[in-house]
Amino acid sequence: MMEGIYMKFIKSRLVLLSLLAVVAYSIVFASMTLAPATINATHDASIRVQISEVTMVDINPQYLDWGTLAPGSNTYTYNATNSTWDVIAEDLTGIVIENVGSTNISRVWFNNTVPAIRPFGTGDIDNYDPVNWLMLAIKNTDRTEQTERLNNFSYINHVEFNETAELLYLQTGALTHDARLRQGNQEYYVAYDGSGSCAADSGNKVFRIGLIHHNETQTGDIDLGVGCDSGSPDNTAGGDSCIETTLVWSAAAGAYIGNLSTGTLSDYKPYNATCIMVENVATEGNCSKITFYTWNPDVDSDDATCTYTEYSWDQPGGMSYMFPGDILTINTQLAVPYGVAYSINGTDDGQTPIIGTLTVLVEYA
Repeated sequence: MMEGIYMKFIKSRLVLLSLLAVVAYSIVFASMTLAPATINATHDASIRVQISEVTMVDINPQYLDWGTLAPGSNTYTYNATNSTWDVIAEDLTGIVIENVGSTNISRVWFNNTVPAIRPFGTGDIDNYDPVNWLMLAIKNTDRTEQTERLNNFSYINHVEFNETAELLYLQTGALTHDARLRQGNQEYYVAYDGSGSCAADSGNKVFRIGLIHHNETQTGDIDLGVGCDSGSPDNTAGGDSCIETTLVWSAAAGAYIGNLSTGTLSDYKPYNATCIMVENVATEGNCSKITFYTWNPDVDSDDATCTYTEYSWDQPGGMSYMFPGDILTINTQLAVPYGVAYSINGTDDGQTPIIGTLTVLVEYA
């Protein structure tokens, strides 16, 4: 189909160039032999091209490469004082998406590969997926519909698994499962109700995540066994500061879904204004997989339980169409967690990079 289009363009250009060549030759010859002549007549040649209906996007660069990073690395960090993102590793790597087809695109969104099993503690670098550490933010400042997301990097669909080793210092009370949101040098402890199965409706479940992260110099919020005051670091319920939400059963997604928010986007956390989904994984157990997602509405099969999923371009949501030739620019950051293996069971020299896949999906009007 595209070859046909290009061929039509090429033929049209050849005809036009031929006409121009004849005219140019006549003018040169006349200037050599005669005085300038008066033009007494003209004749136009019509160029006709019919464009076929094709939906295409061009994504650049084809590879996002941050080189060598240590565990606990963030390519960007949030400066709460200035409300800016400061570079602490490589230069900002962005994604440019251009509508190179002929149709109006109504929606753009993303998907990414994730680890199939809990990678930590396996000693195998192939069990990790670097795209699972990727976060996105809209760059196009002229798109006022998305300004609330300009300074807030969010996950596409980031997967964590519940802990299998007992963290003696983490207090979960009656909550049966615990995990961590591992975002570079920031680890946020999680406690939630994983009783019963997350593949069927077994009643609403409590989910809590700390407000203060853990790293090499601080423990973070570890007392999640009692209630939280949502959005308040000075929790009066008796435990450490945390955010609490309720997970509800979604038949469409076949899992439990909830909303996470600190109450305002200016209070940046990697999980702020984010959806969460908890589900069973056969190899890891009931309610063992947690997905934090914003830029991939497909995760929950368009379930309306969580209101924080976003299309990066959304004409039905109030934006204009992404017209042919239009461009969408996305900022990216990578947050490498603690505990990523250097090699494959000690047999690799660590020089082979691990690779994941980022997918751009579009919908045309």
